[in-house]
Amino acid sequence: MPRCGVCARPEPGGSLSAPRGPRPYRARHEDSPVIHHTPQRARADGRLDAERLTRSYLDRIERVDPLLHAVIEVNPDALREARRLGARRGPRRPLHGMPVLLKDLVETADRMHTTAGSLALEGLRPAADATVAARLREAGAVILGKTNLSEWAGGMSLTHQAGWSARGGQTRNPYKLDRSPNDGLEIVEKLDFGEREYREALATNHRLSRAEGIDAVLREHHLDALVMPTSGPPAKIDLIRGDAHGGGSSTPAALAGYPAVSVPAGFAFGLPVGLTFMGTAWSEPTLLRLAYAYEQATRTRRSPPYRCPDVGF
Repeated sequence: MPRCGVCARPEPGGSLSAPRGPRPYRARHEDSPVIHHTPQRARADGRLDAERLTRSYLDRIERVDPLLHAVIEVNPDALREARRLGARRGPRRPLHGMPVLLKDLVETADRMHTTAGSLALEGLRPAADATVAARLREAGAVILGKTNLSEWAGGMSLTHQAGWSARGGQTRNPYKLDRSPNDGLEIVEKLDFGEREYREALATNHRLSRAEGIDAVLREHHLDALVMPTSGPPAKIDLIRGDAHGGGSSTPAALAGYPAVSVPAGFAFGLPVGLTFMGTAWSEPTLLRLAYAYEQATRTRRSPPYRCPDVGF
């Protein structure tokens, strides 16, 4: 099976060109705190400030993202914000200077767009931050940019391809470039609702997924969280027929509006699979502790090899 650091260049239409383009990414000395995923430690001992950390991530996006189409837009003010945080005196906030990417569904009151990946919303710049964006800024995070997504969060059609949007193109799986970035989209029948029908359906969803769903299971079995596979191995990208659905666990938490955290759990057929920790309302601290403990105990994540497409599964 052929392996390559960068074997093809994605074109705007989503196809893969002949093997050429940027060289395989190699971590440079100054990138090491980022590449080895220890920016907090490097920042704490003075080896890395907010501006340098932000610049390292922006540099990596510039070099790797033309292959993956994972970032739909970079915040033009990210470095300026990092400098401002770096010059700040006094007690540091919990996420001081930490760069974060937000999905292109999260509204931000800055020079970035918020479009759900759709050309119909191109140019939309909200007047106020969404709650999650505002809370991240208050905690000291640097909003680095917006990530690509399944357009309208997969609401385009029943055969929508995961990770494709008109604005961002097709996101590719870094472990194998002809694969979807995930296989977690779950098929939901499309219905036309008026406001009254929508509110009734929403109330039913909340009742079934909360009091009679997640909360009931946690209470009956005296559990802190539910643990389940995130999805099957990612399917091959098929822009005609859409995703080959391999199952997923996101629906209960999504319907309830409850938190869920997915972490690497290993590999199947050389493709990454995940494990999801799901809980009740406001259980994020518990879920993060559990997910972190699992990650530290298993250490299953491997750096992506950017494998070329091949024949077979």
